[in-house]
Amino acid sequence: MLDDVSRPTTLKQRFRASGKTLLRVSHLRQHTINRELVPNYRKDKRVLDDTDLMIFSDFNYGCLLKLSWDSVTAECRVAES
Repeated sequence: MLDDVSRPTTLKQRFRASGKTLLRVSHLRQHTINRELVPNYRKDKRVLDDTDLMIFSDFNYGCLLKLSWDSVTAECRVAES
């Protein structure tokens, strides 16, 4: 798990009237993640050796760097062979 103090938990606000949601607003900080927070799985391959499934999800907020998941995916393929 990564902890980025520059990204507080997203606050989701819904505006409702007559039992229906009219508008949903997400309050979040959306900026490029600090590369120092990107895990380096190559340094500790034991993480991958003991992992059967990895799920990447950032709900289209752009928090995951393509570089990081490309690297992890490549390492998973190597570990699989």
